[in-house]
Amino acid sequence: MMALVAPLTFAFQVVHLENGMTIIAEPDAQAHSACIRLSIRPDVDSTVELGAAELVSFSLLQEADPLDLQTLRQFAFLAGGKIEPGWHDGCISLQAELPAQNLDAALTLFSRAIRKEEIGAATCELAYKAYWRAINETSELPCVQAVRDFEKSLGIGPANIAPMKADQFSQLRRKLLTPSRCVLAMTGSVDGAAAMKRASELFGRWNPTPGSNSRLPKAARSVGGAAIGTIVVSVPGPPLESEDFPAWLAAFCAVGKGKTCALFRELRVNRGAMYTWESRVKFCKETTAVFAFPTLSPTEQIANAAREAVSSAASMSDEQLQISKTIAISDYESLPEPAGGCAPFSQGHDSPASKAFWLCFWQLYGTSAANDEKFLLKLKTVTPQEIRQTWSKFLPRMKVERFLAEPGQGAGRQSTAE
Repeated sequence: MMALVAPLTFAFQVVHLENGMTIIAEPDAQAHSACIRLSIRPDVDSTVELGAAELVSFSLLQEADPLDLQTLRQFAFLAGGKIEPGWHDGCISLQAELPAQNLDAALTLFSRAIRKEEIGAATCELAYKAYWRAINETSELPCVQAVRDFEKSLGIGPANIAPMKADQFSQLRRKLLTPSRCVLAMTGSVDGAAAMKRASELFGRWNPTPGSNSRLPKAARSVGGAAIGTIVVSVPGPPLESEDFPAWLAAFCAVGKGKTCALFRELRVNRGAMYTWESRVKFCKETTAVFAFPTLSPTEQIANAAREAVSSAASMSDEQLQISKTIAISDYESLPEPAGGCAPFSQGHDSPASKAFWLCFWQLYGTSAANDEKFLLKLKTVTPQEIRQTWSKFLPRMKVERFLAEPGQGAGRQSTAE
């Protein structure tokens, strides 16, 4: 086993299994519970494949033993945690927060769920119903639905997927669930050496049969929405491991995070055109900043005001940019829980769950979990001039879209501000 020790605030162990899977343990003697997070970043190239991966995430625990799963969920509830599958930004995940004495049972449950190659028709149907239930719930939030449609148009978001037979679904799982693109992180009140040994035994048996490469059709089914407009703006960015990324993230915060940000000042305070807004960083295929806000007046004038607000980070004063850098550092370092669609860069490092998230995130997106602390050091030293220059570099590829959602018809793009 190979151990990696970070130089300042945390230490963790890493082992790479023969099947290509990475397992990480970061014990914390002060924690009152443990967390395990299993994340897979499938090798996908299209919005259809992203949608297929999103659908697969809803199937992971469908064939788990109901009694075992319910028992573990009760233990997790008593510890203030939960057990759930998830889909976020191109990654399929399973996560459990529970007492340390239940860690072995959770590891066993996860290994069985992920190694399952053949699923039945009933499981396929349950997964598909859960998948469409989530999409329909999203459609009730115009801003979220518009962002989903917009990201799909950029090629960085999932398309909706049509029903399929169980054998086709099984092939899809085998294609997308691969050990070489999987990371398991165990944090909190865990015995590092024992946990690593047990996880290596369970997941070392995972050698899936290659799946089919056939493409899946998009769903023809439409999604309804409320009659309120949404304006969405995107700005591409540098790769996560790039030297430009810390400055770019600080500019992102200057535009869309907190009540000092440009969007709030221009579109809420000055124009009264919005009440709430959503800002997120996407990492599917390429790094992208996405800003969105619902408005009763999705006019060309308001769209242009949004464009100007997003562009303003390239000309802000040193004082304004220092504030935005403070927000970026605070969000990255301190918040105990994710803040909705702003994750991942609004999730701190305090709880076992947030630590597990970041270990998986950096291992999958930034080549090594050790980048977690290196990034924070870079973020603290970035200068206002670097922030302005970096944001200016990417502004030429900015896109602005206006959406109007009609009841029963879903969000539709009305016009484009190029």
